This record gives sequence, structure tokens and C-alpha cells, in this order.
Amino acid sequence: MEAAVSFDPLSPDGFSALAELAGAIWRRHFIAMISIEQIEYMLAGR
Repeated sequence: MEAAVSFDPLSPDGFSALAELAGAIWRRHFIAMISIEQIEYMLAGR
């Protein structure tokens, strides 16, 4: 049985939650590949 996946448009109210989630993911998983400075740069530009 396959799980149903759906995506809803992001509203302006959801931007901060998404940015927080992205920061947590980037800082945890990309640190082995690029420096924390590069991660912070990438996150700041978004």
C-alpha cells in the first residue's frame, strides 16, 4: 500500500516555519560537506 503524499502552496504565514526547518536540516546534514560559514551564507540568501 502506497502512502498518499500531497503538497499545499506555502502561505506567507508559513515562511518562518519553513526557514527554521531548512536551517535545522542544512546545519545537521550538510556540515560534513561544506563549512558552517558556507551553510550560513546559503541560508541567509534565502
